[in-house]
Amino acid sequence: MATRLEETVAPETLPKRAPRKVTFEEYLKGESESGYHEWVDGEIVMLSNPSLKHQEITSFLTCLWNLYNAKYDLGKIVQAPFTMKLEALNRGREPDIVSKERESLFEKNYLAGAADVAVEVVSPGTGRTDRGDKYFEYEVSGVKEYWLIDPERQHAEFYQLGDDKLYHTMSLAEENIFRSELIRGFWFRVEWLWNKPNELDALRELGVI
Repeated sequence: MATRLEETVAPETLPKRAPRKVTFEEYLKGESESGYHEWVDGEIVMLSNPSLKHQEITSFLTCLWNLYNAKYDLGKIVQAPFTMKLEALNRGREPDIVSKERESLFEKNYLAGAADVAVEVVSPGTGRTDRGDKYFEYEVSGVKEYWLIDPERQHAEFYQLGDDKLYHTMSLAEENIFRSELIRGFWFRVEWLWNKPNELDALRELGVI
């Protein structure tokens, strides 16, 4: 008696199901996914979990910014997760920190346009996106300053949007000090990112306290 051999198909040869498209409103509600994610061309893109060093750097910068801002009232500082919607590019990005003077762009749970300053701290697996896709997206959308911080390599890059609508590298001052052009009077020593000083000592040096 003849028997029929069942054909087996390797999983990798099966057609892949296209990711489900969601609206920006669905993305904000978090109905489709949970966790740390961004909205790209109608799809939810999951992000890798940040490292401890990543969290330490964002917390340190946010502390300096918030107290500096409390004294000089220069705008609004928001730490991720908080979506920056880049309408023309169909993107909803989550920079680690955004600084904004144009208060009218803040909606209840997202920023409706480009921030004045966006900071990305590189996590494992995000370097290509931070240096490639986001660099282009922030440049085209008009983010005036883009800070790209890589804890693993202990390297920081600072870009300013020029009159030609392109990013140009911002030079450091003496003693490896970075001075922002957008956050008036704000500066920090780049080495603080890798060898975090006591926040009070840093704030005293900044003249905040």
